[in-house]
Amino acid sequence: MKTNNKAWARRLTGAISACAIMLMFNQCVQEYEEVQEVEFEKINMPNDDIHNDFTDDNPGGPIEEEADITPEEEKEKGATVAARTAASVGVLNFEQIDATFSALTGMSRFNNNDIRDAFNENFLGLPESNDIKAFNAANTMAIFKLASQYCASMVSNTTARDAFFGDFINLNQSPNNVLSNSTQKRAFIDGMIGKAWGVADNEMLNGYQAMKLDANGNEVMSSIPGARNELLSLVDDLLDGENLGQSSTTRAVAIGVCSAMLSSPQVIYL
Repeated sequence: MKTNNKAWARRLTGAISACAIMLMFNQCVQEYEEVQEVEFEKINMPNDDIHNDFTDDNPGGPIEEEADITPEEEKEKGATVAARTAASVGVLNFEQIDATFSALTGMSRFNNNDIRDAFNENFLGLPESNDIKAFNAANTMAIFKLASQYCASMVSNTTARDAFFGDFINLNQSPNNVLSNSTQKRAFIDGMIGKAWGVADNEMLNGYQAMKLDANGNEVMSSIPGARNELLSLVDDLLDGENLGQSSTTRAVAIGVCSAMLSSPQVIYL
């Protein structure tokens, strides 16, 4: 069966983008849950003549000021949850992202024209700073495109490909030989996790329970799927409808999973 290149490109881009978004959502939920509630502490001011003024001239009680200055102590203790979350999370800037992708894949834009072109084409979309509050959808897409080229160039380079994938999958074999069952797929994904993410959090990989709001606004416990299951689903999506007897399909799946993992929060967040 001859593969339709345009259909393949649409399927690959859609599947990987969905996976990347899900991974980012999972990470953001975890980061948010780690933040604890912040309580305000009242500050007693026994010598406040204005607010404690019960005199003959003011029998009704304290005089209200039109404007009051919040004490610095209260400002510090009253920092919002969002502000504290933003302060605890950062994102790699364009130089750090490029250096990280290079270190993980063994490739470099300085000696690979395709990677250099991808970097230049997506440069304006890459994060300029480490400020997570400035991170946007354009950054996500630019990072994903650069990651895709790094992965594609690595898979095309025999030395770099064997160094990255050699311990857990043979990309010269067809999916019928190396991705035909759940055991082989699990071995492939676990190998990718070890290479791209290193030691990853168990809950992030296997899923966890989190408090969410239902349609009526009530708090309920909900199961959040782990990244491992999302990646296994991505493998199935990338194999669907393709020629499982060709090694080129195995390499295309490897590029897709690699792209999703390199562009995920596990790699690009500080």
